[in-house]
Parts: sequence; C-alpha cells; structure tokens
Amino acid sequence: MDIYIPKGAPHERLIDFVKDRPGHDKRYAIDSSLISNKLNWSPKYTLEK
Repeated sequence: MDIYIPKGAPHERLIDFVKDRPGHDKRYAIDSSLISNKLNWSPKYTLEK
C-alpha cells in the first residue's frame, strides 16, 4: 500500500504477523466432479493454461 499510496500513513505498522492457528488447512483441493455430473458442466480453461 505504501508503494501505491505513498502520501498516506505507513501501512506496515497496521500489520500484525501471528503464528498459524492449530488445525489450519495447509492446502485446499478443489473437486468439480459434482457440478460436472449434475449439470453436465465442464471448465472453460484448464489449470495448465
């Protein structure tokens, strides 16, 4: 923010870094099979593109 709004107050002082909470998901997996099967839907783009 300080780069984009240099005349404003320093935004770094507003950020508090905290330890990760117990049980926090490290990653999320997306499964589109339900919508694909129920609505005959397919993605317009693949993740490879």
